[in-house]
Amino acid sequence: MPGRLIFRGIHITRPAFLWAAIILGFASCGSAFAASTYKLTDLGAGKANAINDLGQIVGVSSDTAQAFLYDNGVKTSLGGTNSCATDISNNGQIVGYALSASGYNAAFLFSGGSLQDIGDHQLADSYGYSINNSGQVAGHVSNGSFLYTGGSWAGVYDIGVSAIGLDINEAGQVVGYTGTKAIYYNGSSSQDIGSLGSGYLNSKATAINNSGKIIGYCIVNDIYANSSSLSAHAFLYKNGAMTDLGSLYPQDTGNLCIANDINDAGLIVGKCSINTFASAFIYEDGVMQNLNPLVDSTSGVTIDYTSGWYLQEATSINSSGEIVGYGLLNGELHAFLLTPVPEPSCILVLGVSFFGLVGYWGRKRK
Repeated sequence: MPGRLIFRGIHITRPAFLWAAIILGFASCGSAFAASTYKLTDLGAGKANAINDLGQIVGVSSDTAQAFLYDNGVKTSLGGTNSCATDISNNGQIVGYALSASGYNAAFLFSGGSLQDIGDHQLADSYGYSINNSGQVAGHVSNGSFLYTGGSWAGVYDIGVSAIGLDINEAGQVVGYTGTKAIYYNGSSSQDIGSLGSGYLNSKATAINNSGKIIGYCIVNDIYANSSSLSAHAFLYKNGAMTDLGSLYPQDTGNLCIANDINDAGLIVGKCSINTFASAFIYEDGVMQNLNPLVDSTSGVTIDYTSGWYLQEATSINSSGEIVGYGLLNGELHAFLLTPVPEPSCILVLGVSFFGLVGYWGRKRK
């Protein structure tokens, strides 16, 4: 029958088949966002701390000692003295901290083109670390509050007066730590989420995604390796259970693995280091990969610890799989952006399907 294909006895119209192929092509390209090949973009001297779903990036420039916003290829200073931008929402609101006139760090909110001091104005440091699309901020002020909402810091003290909020999701759930305990705040009360087991000295929860998955790290004394050096193991906490993410250097003692961010697809980024040697990683479905070998070799970027780029820490990943962080470029600290490069197979499927659909409708119009 003209215009129809038969698949396992089922009659399918040709355009329906081609549309299905295009959809499958997009799905296969989407899966390539996880630990595929990446294009590297140099963001200049300093560190990139966060990227939102629009691709806007914030961090700190080491040459000016000021917070920056990188948007559509343009890098803009946000001002402030010794300022650092730590997060940006999809609404473009930015949080961080800067040195105040009193000589202490003060949490700030950058919105509408101006930098607003949201610290508690005490003779103590305050920090803004994360912001959601509702404008709620996770951080820390001198009285122990870790949630800024409705224009003021909420008095949330039920887990301890030294609580520090490091991340907040769209539901207003906060993760962080107090003393030696990793904490989770559900909007009304806090709880200690525990550690990876005996021998761990303390835990910190660093990020939470919108499905409630929590990541962080636990610090352990390597007594089993007859060493007094400290090491850290990155973890994933979900459904009430904590899982060790492993290490890029499992055979080495004294290595530090820290998970920094998790997107809604469950992709995790962070760093593993031994002494002063650090490598950025991505983790997916039980597999941790060093990001350095995944940089596109055809882009003219050389990955070399001493004479080229070397990615040391991945700090944030958005819903498209774009990753930011920092590393060494010819020995100097630089911020970077990694953009996933679609696999050739998914591009081929999309191209063939698209032109096939165009050709089909062209014949129909004659």
